[in-house]
Amino acid sequence: MAVRFASARIDERGKASGGQAGDQTGKEVSIQDWYKHSKGWIVIRPKSNIVAEEIAQDMEWACDNPNIGYDQNERLTLYNAAKKVGFNCSKVTTRVETDCSALVRVCLAYAGIMVGNFTTSGEVTALEKTGQFEILREAKYTDSPDYLKRGYILETKTTGHTGIILDNGSKIVTEVMATKKPVLRLKSLSGTYTTTGKLNLRNGAGTENKVLVVLPKGTLVHCYGYYGLSGLTKWLWIEAKVNGIKYTVQEPRPGSGARNSFPSGHTATAFTGAELIRLEYGNGYGIAAYGITTAGVALMRLYNDRHWLNDIVAGAGIGILSANIAYWMLPWERKLFGWDNSSRQRIALMPTYNTTFKQYWADALCPVLTRHYQ
Repeated sequence: MAVRFASARIDERGKASGGQAGDQTGKEVSIQDWYKHSKGWIVIRPKSNIVAEEIAQDMEWACDNPNIGYDQNERLTLYNAAKKVGFNCSKVTTRVETDCSALVRVCLAYAGIMVGNFTTSGEVTALEKTGQFEILREAKYTDSPDYLKRGYILETKTTGHTGIILDNGSKIVTEVMATKKPVLRLKSLSGTYTTTGKLNLRNGAGTENKVLVVLPKGTLVHCYGYYGLSGLTKWLWIEAKVNGIKYTVQEPRPGSGARNSFPSGHTATAFTGAELIRLEYGNGYGIAAYGITTAGVALMRLYNDRHWLNDIVAGAGIGILSANIAYWMLPWERKLFGWDNSSRQRIALMPTYNTTFKQYWADALCPVLTRHYQ
């Protein structure tokens, strides 16, 4: 499978400046397969896996946002707009412009690395001075995508172009599930938790174990009471969601080309809610809910060129099916976990279209996890 490379490329007229604000073609800021540049590449590798993931995530958001276009003369308008929303490119709602190096700078800021205004002629020097990156010039990194990882930054050897790698190369072996198993259990630890900050999930209890996945703030994780000890500190053995269908099928979006189009997550979520309303309150309310979700979500995803029709249909079907399976599972869950109507601690299990539960060790059980109660 090809390794994807994302960047701000050129305006709608094939020129460096003078076009309209925003992405007029869906290709001004977009994703393409890795290629060997005529000037050759230098690779800028983040030292932190967390930083690498956040850089790549923000770049994907930029490529998926039609408000962000290309213009060298207006290159700082994205930076100024993104600054107001924490440099999250998915939240930029005004028509703005950027160029390749200015966009990389925004992605760095989202990851918490603040760098002064730079262009491709000084990018390597500027990033190396932060102490957060390593500069790679070996042929195994510059002449092939095989050893590149998500979040690596590519810069031409002389003034020219820069962008961000979105996939791991074929020679990169990625662990996706912890192999060390727990031996201790305390039922009072069971429950659903939310991450209140970035959370490292590791292969075992203790910071000496490898980080396998980094969960963003606001992610739900589940614990069934299993834990391990690192010194006197309890580490939870948890289940967390990792991307499934979207990053397996990798269907390109109609606008940006980002390979996470199938199925439509917005539609799946909306139709899950509509079906739950129908099941709870009857067909009358259900019809109204379906009318809102169809017009307000599904059709708008098509109108705004975010999805193909098959993405919408699949998302709707998966949402409806998930709601019905959840209802079918609830009596079994009550028996399995010994719940009764007086219990304050509840966990609801429901299948979802784009996530798979994998097991990991939660980092340090510090203030990063908040317990859910009813």
